[in-house]
Amino acid sequence: MDRDDLIQKYLHSELTDEELIAFENLVENDAEFAEEVELRSIFYADRSAQLKNELEQSLLNKDRAFSVQKNENFTEQKLDSDSVNETKTRNLFFYLKRVAAVFVFGVFVYGFLQYLNPSTDQHTLAQTYLSEKHDAPSVMMDDSDKQEEQWALAIKAYQEGKYKIAADQIKSIIDPSNPQKEHQLYLGLSYLYQNPPKYSNAAEQFENILSSKNKTRKDEARWYASLIYLETNKQELAKKYLTQIVKEQSWQYKKAQKLLAFLD
Repeated sequence: MDRDDLIQKYLHSELTDEELIAFENLVENDAEFAEEVELRSIFYADRSAQLKNELEQSLLNKDRAFSVQKNENFTEQKLDSDSVNETKTRNLFFYLKRVAAVFVFGVFVYGFLQYLNPSTDQHTLAQTYLSEKHDAPSVMMDDSDKQEEQWALAIKAYQEGKYKIAADQIKSIIDPSNPQKEHQLYLGLSYLYQNPPKYSNAAEQFENILSSKNKTRKDEARWYASLIYLETNKQELAKKYLTQIVKEQSWQYKKAQKLLAFLD
């Protein structure tokens, strides 16, 4: 479907479910299209407000004209009062209906513009992303392997939100001479999700992953390290990692773009 037709149908709430999905995908991935939607939504809202003003003025003029006509022709025209009241009621109902429609549309436009340009800051946004808990890995229990048993217990505690217990379990199985990247990642996450968060401990684990030549789990470590640095006001470090994420289009790069917009 033509983009212009898509926007027109959106403004008039005529999109099918399939068209709505296509529309939302364009808004998310096409900045030019999103900007055009924003501008046309504002114009549509302004035009609706103009129509409201014109309607109010028209009704006011009609009421004035009706009053003058009634005074001048009272003796000649025997107006039925019930008919007049019914006419006024219809006019008032029509007016209120239009005003309500304009108000509802205005609320919708405001919400949509907030979606396109959220009035927040990097700390609020970072907190939102931090609240999206990272999934736990799947583990296989092996009673013959003590380390695997402790790892399984650690992940179970992580899944249940018992992050201090998870951290203690993972620390007990990490080999300092040859640590597994998955162990380091979930140790860092277990520090990060504690209340209050242990930012420095978490950042240390993520930095250990990033300093390794092994690329395993580096995408996750870079993302969570950038959020920690935003929360601890180390914006240069945060910007460095967010820029790398966007440049490489690695994991969470779209969210990194939003955060960078506040730092540039």
